Amino acid sequence: MSEKKPLVFKNAKIITPIRVIDNGVLVVKEGKISSVGPRNEIKVPKNAKEIDITGKYLASGFIDIHLPGGGGADTMDATQKAMEKLSVVHARGGVTSILPTTQPRIYS
Repeated sequence: MSEKKPLVFKNAKIITPIRVIDNGVLVVKEGKISSVGPRNEIKVPKNAKEIDITGKYLASGFIDIHLPGGGGADTMDATQKAMEKLSVVHARGGVTSILPTTQPRIYS
């Protein structure tokens, strides 16, 4: 079994919980982040596949812990189609995990 090449994202504006790293580098080995930081502090593996994302932001996926709906779909619809629609809509905005919640509908 061959080992996959490390993946390196370079020249990114990396958003961390503490700060935004300009001209940042993020190294992924075996599907996990192995290092992240300013370009001058990170050793890039020689056999890595490098992806230049100059001028773009790099952030971890967002987790939405209160999600009653989206894209015209609602969890109260209680259908697979509604869940798929709202999941796709939120994924486009960077949400990687959701906690579907219910919200009572108020009728006048």
